[in-house]
Amino acid sequence: MIEIVPPLYFAMASLFLGLTLAAIPARNKRLLPHERMGLFGVFGGLAAAAACVCIALVPLFGRALLAFSTLFLWMSFTATGLRVHAWYQPLTPRFMRLSLLALLLAITLMLAQFFTVQNRDARVIYQLSVSLLLLGWMLYGLRKVRRKSPSLQLNLMLVAAVALMLLLSVWSWTVMSGNAGKLLFFSEIFSEESLGFSMRLFVVSALALMLISANGYGLERLVSLNLAVTEEKAQSDHLNQQLYKLINEKNEMLQVLSFAARSENLPTIMSSLAHEINQPLGAIRLNLDYLLAEEATLSASQREELLQQLVKCSNATTQVVQDFRRFMETHVTPPVKVNLSGLLSDLVLAYRTELNRQNVRVSFHADQAIAVRGDPVQLESALSGTLMYLVKRNSPNVRHMQITTQCSGRFVYLHIFDDGLPITAEDFAQAMARPELNSTPHFNQSLWLCRVIIEHHGGALSLLEAPGHAGISLHLPLFEEDDDDA
Repeated sequence: MIEIVPPLYFAMASLFLGLTLAAIPARNKRLLPHERMGLFGVFGGLAAAAACVCIALVPLFGRALLAFSTLFLWMSFTATGLRVHAWYQPLTPRFMRLSLLALLLAITLMLAQFFTVQNRDARVIYQLSVSLLLLGWMLYGLRKVRRKSPSLQLNLMLVAAVALMLLLSVWSWTVMSGNAGKLLFFSEIFSEESLGFSMRLFVVSALALMLISANGYGLERLVSLNLAVTEEKAQSDHLNQQLYKLINEKNEMLQVLSFAARSENLPTIMSSLAHEINQPLGAIRLNLDYLLAEEATLSASQREELLQQLVKCSNATTQVVQDFRRFMETHVTPPVKVNLSGLLSDLVLAYRTELNRQNVRVSFHADQAIAVRGDPVQLESALSGTLMYLVKRNSPNVRHMQITTQCSGRFVYLHIFDDGLPITAEDFAQAMARPELNSTPHFNQSLWLCRVIIEHHGGALSLLEAPGHAGISLHLPLFEEDDDDA
């Protein structure tokens, strides 16, 4: 039987090495640091393999290697115990230093006993005590981990630790009691060497079960985390679909409200439209009358000049109509690049008649290159609502309104203010509040819709106060070329 000891234990050493390599997936970054394979897992597997190598070499180099096999078993127990401890409580450098110092002290005492103490029972009792202490510490840690996260792998580790304690206790008892009166000798096959070989084989097998379960715990956690991630992804996709639906509904609602707000200002808009169209139409009529009356006396160059004026007036009329057509759009448009300066110019043009009626003189300063990303219909409604809120503040004197833009970082700041009556914080907060269904104020007297649209576009609306001036400040995200790829 002695002949099979080296190949069998070398095979067990290869098994432990294979277990260590197979546990590499447990180092996945999705696991918590203490759940990964880690240094303790690698050291525990290598120490167990070294213990098997020492036992395999006993028939070749003598029984002195049994002491070193016990030494490596303690190392494996300690590394596994530290690994279990990290599962329920983070390891501190001080605790690790104390644990390694205690192990080093135990190993030193064992080697000193082996070379100086001749009493075999004393050596057996000492080795058994240290082994049971390490395994008992491991059992304590396993019980605490099982309370936090029950697992089949932890149960197997618990069984393996108890089996190791029983095997080491029974083996120590048989050694110290002289094999208990030969009770375990059922035949000549079971000599002392064969019995020691069998008990050590069971110890190594139980240790293999413990390390397999320890590595399996990390893999089990990885599988459960992958399942959790899959479920969270499915739930996230479902929530994204619902959010996308809500955003579309919000866009549709804002479109409807924007159209309703513009409808309230329709008389003002139509008055400006009539004024803007009347001028080019009047010029066309005068030029046509002059052309018909003086056609016989006009030279070719004069006739060509009149025709060019007719074309110019006709183009101006067409442009005015095109600018005003946007006020009647109601379809939901996707976020696009919006020329903020051009939009402000169109608004001032659309409300020119109302501005003149309210004695408001507008000074407009804006960079032509400023562009934002959003829905032009909604932005137009928000800006027109803000403008009309400031314009409709009655004032007996002529007001001078300024519209300025300023870029800062990734935002554009739009300031609309005049030298009219001041706006108190209370009045501004009341205008920003959502109007009740049966309330008197209309959209053009409330900034609620303007605030909702601006915030929907990632901006904000606030009160602007300066010495002798009052107004409103808006900021919106600037359009970036990368947005086209989004």
